[in-house]
This record gives sequence, C-alpha cells and structure tokens, in this order.
Amino acid sequence: MAFHMREATAADIPALCDVFFDAFSEDPISSRIFPRSSALAQAEIFDTFTYSIAEPDVHMFVVTEQPEPASTDITADQKDNDKDAVLGYVEWAAPRPEPYSPPQPAPATSPKADQALAQQFFEVMERKQREHMGHRPHWHLAFIGVRRRAWGRGVARPLIQWGLERADAEGTEAYVQSSPMAAARYRRYGFEDIETHHFALAGDYHEVFLKRQPRQQQQQQQQQQQGRPSKDSSAKNMGAEEVSPNLFKAHGGGSTREEKAQKSIERFEHSPSVIAQVG
Repeated sequence: MAFHMREATAADIPALCDVFFDAFSEDPISSRIFPRSSALAQAEIFDTFTYSIAEPDVHMFVVTEQPEPASTDITADQKDNDKDAVLGYVEWAAPRPEPYSPPQPAPATSPKADQALAQQFFEVMERKQREHMGHRPHWHLAFIGVRRRAWGRGVARPLIQWGLERADAEGTEAYVQSSPMAAARYRRYGFEDIETHHFALAGDYHEVFLKRQPRQQQQQQQQQQQGRPSKDSSAKNMGAEEVSPNLFKAHGGGSTREEKAQKSIERFEHSPSVIAQVG
C-alpha cells in the first residue's frame, strides 16, 4: 500500500471525525471532553472540521492509504470514498495579525462531557498562545491526528513537514501545543519547549507548548553556539588557512614545507589587502 497526501475536502469530514475519535480515544483530555459515545460530541467535532475546511487561512490535509498501481485490492471508486482509507489529517493555520484560535465546540451541550475540564482546557490553550507568540507571525499546527493502527508508519511526517517548509520559506516561527508523548516527536523537527502546564482537573496530565525558529535562524544560532566563523570571516581568512603550518603537520609534512608556509603567512599578513581588512 502507498500513502498519498492531498488537501482535505468537505467529503472527508466523516473520515476526519472517525480518525479524531480513534486517535484520541485514550487521550486524558479529549476522551473526557469529547466522549465518542456521545452523539452531541460527534456533532460538535463534525461542525469544527466543517468550519476549518471553509476557513481561507486554514490549510487541512489528509494522508490516505491507497493500493499500488498494480494492486487490485480495492476499486478506484472505493479509494476516495472509503473513510478507512484516511489514515491521518493535519490543520495548519497560516500567519495572521491575531493568533489563530480554532473554533472550540461547546461540550456543555453534551451531558457526558467533563464540562469543567473543557472550560479550563480551552481557556488555557488560547491564553497561552497569546502569551507565547503575541502578535508575531507564525504557522500554528492547530490539530493533527493519526489512526492508531497507522502509528509509527510515517503518516504524520509529511503532514508536519508541509507547514514547516512554509514557515522556513517565509522566515516565520511555528507553534504547537502537545501531549508529553507527542512533544518528543516535535523536538526532532526543531521545536523547543516554551512551557509545560499542569491540568489539575485531568489528574497528572501536562500539556507542552513548543515553538520552532525558521531553519535559517536555527543554523545561525548553532554556528554561534559552536563558535563557528561566519561566511564573511571565513572568506577573509581563507588565504591564511590554505598555507597554515598546522595543515602540513596534520598531513606529515617536513620542516622545509613548514618554513615556506610560515613565510607565505608573513607575506599575506603584511599585504595591503589584509591591512585594509583589519585596519
């Protein structure tokens, strides 16, 4: 079977709901706020996906599982209509003047929902994003879910990379709220912890808030931390490095070559161009 990533459409909403309830069936927050056994909770999640797909600044994608071209496991008509073919989804919110706050369902309408936890959770999510990101433009990884049977198969990788590539191209940050288990995955993509918040109403559960600098800025920070010279300084010192006696010693050169190298360095250091650079 092969994976295929494409934009989500309104026709995918039933499958998106199915993936959500499957992926978060044992999540200590989602399972209590949106119990799958509640028809009202299912309707609220359906409405949330409907709104997100219609929102112009929100980009939703799905990863589907499809047979190889030579396979005849399922027909062409079944591929896109079978909700089980959708293995995962993502919702990326593009940078905007005000931080994007996904539409939150009203779990108070569901008698099976933990209403106190829902109120606390959504209030903290919105407040923390404003505290952490303010008005800085950033790509927000608002939602991502993968069927449990597809965990560990690389389904989430293209869904995450899509938004990070845009953030890198635009030179903007990326932001995500995560469970402790998923936070380890985001760190591998360059996300760094901002804060961990304990939800007392959810027992020992902690939510991790992370942000990611654009790749170019990450590389600059790594160079500074490692004491690497910038490209400009490297270019200025290139002539001296090419004739450094240490290079000859590293390759087992004789003393005659070292003496010649030292004389070359002295001539280089006293040349007018070098004096102009350091004077």
